[in-house]
Amino acid sequence: MISLTQAQEVERIIVSGKISVKGNDDIAGVTIYNTYSKQGTATNDAGKFEIAVALNDIIEVRSLQFEDYLFTINQKIIESRQLTIMLVEQVNQLKEIVILPYDLTGNLIVDSGNVKTFDPDRNAIEYGIKHLDEYEFDIDHKTAVENNVMHSQSVAMKNGLNVANILKLMASPLTKNKKTKAEKRQEKVDAIPVNVLTEEQLVNGKNFLSENYNIPQDAVDEFIIFLRNNGFDQALLEPGKEFELLEFIGEKSKLFLNNELQKN
Repeated sequence: MISLTQAQEVERIIVSGKISVKGNDDIAGVTIYNTYSKQGTATNDAGKFEIAVALNDIIEVRSLQFEDYLFTINQKIIESRQLTIMLVEQVNQLKEIVILPYDLTGNLIVDSGNVKTFDPDRNAIEYGIKHLDEYEFDIDHKTAVENNVMHSQSVAMKNGLNVANILKLMASPLTKNKKTKAEKRQEKVDAIPVNVLTEEQLVNGKNFLSENYNIPQDAVDEFIIFLRNNGFDQALLEPGKEFELLEFIGEKSKLFLNNELQKN
């Protein structure tokens, strides 16, 4: 029997991933969530992401415009430290997900879940195999370091998310400005029982929002206020709601950026 202590000591490695959706260029903000480590991340404008995984971890891929899917980390993904997720889309609804480990030569891992049977776009799937070099990852500031091993309970991912910090960020005051007595009374009414953020946690949380949702650094505080004032539900701070919180942030970030664009 695996004890809780043993489960917490699982070592995870950073894998670099890319999502490709044929016929859809809007691949930013797709949430990739490790259901075992309770950590997640979101794709950038190029559909790339990094996430810490261990063998047999179950990863959830989720976006408002697609159906949700789960897949399991296998040995090939661990060995290659890279993977491509090809989303085959038809009529704006995801029908199949194909996981392509970096060194894949012909075997596909297909998880069609519980969706209706249909004939997927075979050209898209074949394209992914025959021209896999086009899905290779350029070396940039987000490229994983060789043998970069992380402990999920103690080391934060460079481009990942410690959901607990985001929960605290959403519930904590952004500044230390003096408040009126009326504001202090209201704070007591609306207070959420969370731990106070350290300066490092505050910076990391804001950096995550900036890097993964393209929020300008000088607009992060404004974005957090925007989240709170536009449909934010305190229930999203409850345990087990981490994925819904990420999904909410992803949806609202697009609206926020669009509003900012119209101002300029």
